[in-house]
Amino acid sequence: ELQSVMCASVSVNVVVLVVLASLNHFTVANTNITSHPLYQRFRRQSSCSRLQYKCANGDCIPSYSVCDGSKECSDGSDETRTACTAIRIRCPMLAFECAYGACIDREQKCDGKEDCADGSDEVCTRPSPSCPERQFQCSNGECIDQYSMCDGVIDCSDRSDETRNLCKNLKCAASSFQCEYGACLEMSVRCNKKQECHDGSDEAGCATTDSPPITVNPINPGNVGNSCILPQHPQNGFYVSSQCGSGDSRTACRNIPGTPVPDKWLLEYKCHANFDVSSSDSNEYSVCSEGEWKNPLDCIKLCPPLVDISMKIDCEYDGREVPCTKRMKPNTTASASCKQHYREIYLRQYSNLTCLANGDWSHRLFYCAPDCGVSTGVKVLTPLILHGSSTRQGEFPWIVGLYYMSNQHNKWEQKCGGTLITPHIVLTAAHCLLNEVTGSLREPEDIKIGLGKYYRDYYKEENYSVVADVREIVVPRFYSGRASFFALDIGLIDLKTSIQVTAYIMPACVDWQATITINTGTIGYVAGWGATETDVSSEVVLTTNLTYLDNGECIRSVRNAFQKLVTHDKFCGKSMENGGQVAPGDSGGGLTIVEKGLHFVFGVVSTKIAQETAISLFTDLSNVEHRSWLEEQKNRFERLHIELS
Repeated sequence: ELQSVMCASVSVNVVVLVVLASLNHFTVANTNITSHPLYQRFRRQSSCSRLQYKCANGDCIPSYSVCDGSKECSDGSDETRTACTAIRIRCPMLAFECAYGACIDREQKCDGKEDCADGSDEVCTRPSPSCPERQFQCSNGECIDQYSMCDGVIDCSDRSDETRNLCKNLKCAASSFQCEYGACLEMSVRCNKKQECHDGSDEAGCATTDSPPITVNPINPGNVGNSCILPQHPQNGFYVSSQCGSGDSRTACRNIPGTPVPDKWLLEYKCHANFDVSSSDSNEYSVCSEGEWKNPLDCIKLCPPLVDISMKIDCEYDGREVPCTKRMKPNTTASASCKQHYREIYLRQYSNLTCLANGDWSHRLFYCAPDCGVSTGVKVLTPLILHGSSTRQGEFPWIVGLYYMSNQHNKWEQKCGGTLITPHIVLTAAHCLLNEVTGSLREPEDIKIGLGKYYRDYYKEENYSVVADVREIVVPRFYSGRASFFALDIGLIDLKTSIQVTAYIMPACVDWQATITINTGTIGYVAGWGATETDVSSEVVLTTNLTYLDNGECIRSVRNAFQKLVTHDKFCGKSMENGGQVAPGDSGGGLTIVEKGLHFVFGVVSTKIAQETAISLFTDLSNVEHRSWLEEQKNRFERLHIELS
């Protein structure tokens, strides 16, 4: 009885009922706790919390349970068009939308089970046009393995694979039992007190007494004389008889387990995706030889490829080297190490990885972090240009060029700069990512990213440069450009694929932990292809040093008319050498500060006050708002690249 598990106190009863009801349909003595009057009264007396949904009858359920296809409210009010419209639910791309608006997994559509509360996921009037080779198409359009038809087991949800019309003309082998409707099974199924034919005809007319069973010597499932019996198909694949051509109607060519086949009969094994034959030498054949199957095979699950741009990975199977870029068999071993310009940052507890029988690796690949902020390279012999100094190749390996298609010249031209901050993320200015005419965000295909380039020309071949495609562009939600004096002038570009880090293509470091303090007077470095004193863009990378001025000092350093341009998220860079300063073409580039021998990016070239003041404005990455936004977007991009890999 329910009272046997409840205390006498009503208040304790309520607690017990609530605890029990938190379990999924917990029952005691065949009584559903959630339907008990005491529990229902308690639920209706309580107000729903912020994270709960209130049913029409007053019940409270988790808010995430609304419009998920399953009725959690006892009155069903959480699975109605009214409820789904009220919460403005929008089903994601990979979901199926029920007729009343709920969202379920797309794979649950037409799976033979009602997952929408109204059953609309099982309205499947159009069968699929055809099934792959060696598969049978059910009347409702489903596809099953060809050998699963007329085998006594119903595999089609509409039962069309085990019908008299389909199976009545089968000719079963002499050593087989034929069900009344035509399916062929092994003789041992007859009168074994277990229904094997789906119509039960294998048990029809059998003795029902408990007298001792008559012992019958079964036929050896592997052979009859010099002939062999077709084995069961592998769990994750199938076999075909190599001697049979297309349309061959011989019994042996139907590949039904239990069918006798002659000596020298050859079976070719085929496995489903992500599986492979079990032989060590990848031999896919098994042959009947003197009544036995030589080289019996199975389908084993393969481990996924091991590919990482930051690692050197070697794989070995059965004493020989195998490619790590393909799926591998169990017992394959892999050894990995970080490539040059990458490093391990966590101490790993293993030396090698092993492919296990379940298709998983014994360990996950460890993480190799890219080097950052290392300035190196070889001096390039070019003369100094007024207001900017020439650089060495590899001296600023984090700078990138943003190239846009010029409608006037019908070619890619560099208009802005950027800073590589991870192997697939570029930091730049928001105003570089907006269309100059429409003011809307540019499309990813409208921009190309040049990395490792020394020369500005997009089409000039260089030994160490790479041109990358863009996957996504993002700027702060409230960026409004000139209308807000270019506040929030920061943006990110996510590349389609990660770039191999080298001495000539390397991210700048970012002070994610905010451990570095910079003060007015600190020296910063800017590099790019900006315009020279002749107002012509430089053909090679130039660099200049600037003095850092914090926001307050910057405001005091400019004339009153320009102070409004120094928004709260800016700092200034003041010219040091020969009046060197940023110019058109440098926008979006980074200002780096050296800390412990490494370059950390602290600012993004945004705007310029006036030429005579030699002061440029930078978006400040140490701004808490910007750092939080950058980290959020970086983590999102990292998750996407993990999923895509």
